[in-house]
Amino acid sequence: MNKQVIICIGRQFGSGGHEIGEKLSRRLGFSFIDRKMLDKLVTSVKIEKSVADKYKRKSYFSRESDVVVDSIGAMVNELQFDYLNEVADSGTSFVIVGRLADQVLKGRDNLITIFITADNRARVSRVMNKYDIDFEAAKEKIKRHDANRKRFHNSQLRNSWGNAKRYDLCINSSKLGIDGTVDLIEGYIRKRNEKN
Repeated sequence: MNKQVIICIGRQFGSGGHEIGEKLSRRLGFSFIDRKMLDKLVTSVKIEKSVADKYKRKSYFSRESDVVVDSIGAMVNELQFDYLNEVADSGTSFVIVGRLADQVLKGRDNLITIFITADNRARVSRVMNKYDIDFEAAKEKIKRHDANRKRFHNSQLRNSWGNAKRYDLCINSSKLGIDGTVDLIEGYIRKRNEKN
């Protein structure tokens, strides 16, 4: 692809969204960004007082309510959001999983937003296998992670997490499997890139 493409993937826990994002980035030759990478980035930065002060009283990028940022967690989020904007401004094509990227990078012409879901049975099975836990523990883990993702996303944009209207493409990964889902998304991105 000869122009920048930014792919933001939101996902239900256990849907395979993270793995889909990684595979998609490799296929397209794009950089891959996820929470672990952003957390490492932020923890490796020595936050000096002037930087902390900059974020301590900064309002969120487009909150529906004007709440002032005053916690370390919120400061870390803001640092991550600024980093995402810097990467986007650099012209690099990348895939980002989670981190409110669809909202942080909203308004960019080259942005493609995707939400990955899956049938409950497939999600539970995937979580049981990945974490070597039983059925009940997997159900509880899914419930907890989805609630945390929803709470984080909806703290910035009320009732937006998983709302199909907010995404360019929503797909159930349990219908095609991980590789089939990657194929479908790759085809969509390539067709959309050709059209533009």
